[in-house]
Amino acid sequence: MPTTRNPRSGMCSDLTSEPLPGTAKTGGLTLALENPGGWGRDILDGEALGKELTGTISRWLKKNRAQLQFIRRPGREGQVARDTATLFIARPGDPDNPGTPATLERMEIAGAEALTDVDLSTPGHTPGAEPVTDPLLLVCTHGKRDLCCAVKGRPLAAELAATYPGMVWESSHTKGHRFAPSMILLPWNYSFGTLSAVQTGAMLQDAAAGRLHVTGNRGRG
Repeated sequence: MPTTRNPRSGMCSDLTSEPLPGTAKTGGLTLALENPGGWGRDILDGEALGKELTGTISRWLKKNRAQLQFIRRPGREGQVARDTATLFIARPGDPDNPGTPATLERMEIAGAEALTDVDLSTPGHTPGAEPVTDPLLLVCTHGKRDLCCAVKGRPLAAELAATYPGMVWESSHTKGHRFAPSMILLPWNYSFGTLSAVQTGAMLQDAAAGRLHVTGNRGRG
């Protein structure tokens, strides 16, 4: 039987008998937008961005068949408001066309209100963006969605960010919080869980070298 956290005590279990493979978060085009403010329980429930802007962004995401993650820099740096917001654009490649490469781009925009101005019509060549060659790891720290993600995700992200600067960000809900720390590896959209800092570092090294890491791998979305 799997063990889960006690909602009253907020304690998180380190043991689960549920297998990880096949539990990955599904999706293709992923947009990871820096937002240091509150995320609400769901980043698109209107609490974080207001109802009107949330509606506009939700329709734009649906039109572009994209999913959105809020991200912030690990530690205290992630709580500081900035003049611009970093946006990562990750495409895992076309599974029906093995010759289509995965791409990751980065750009600065004015904020969430400028997201719908981004032109996504040229995959891998987004106007105003630059290519990123390193992998990007999003570690779920969405405590308002599930406490275990904050308890386990925040210290992991902070520790990894010191060794892999710019490659590791805190993230909103990545699904699979029962496997906390839960994380997504972009641009390939692999989900991972239950990894220590040392194991996660090994996974990032494998990803940078073009190797598929098996330990903690929940599958490709």
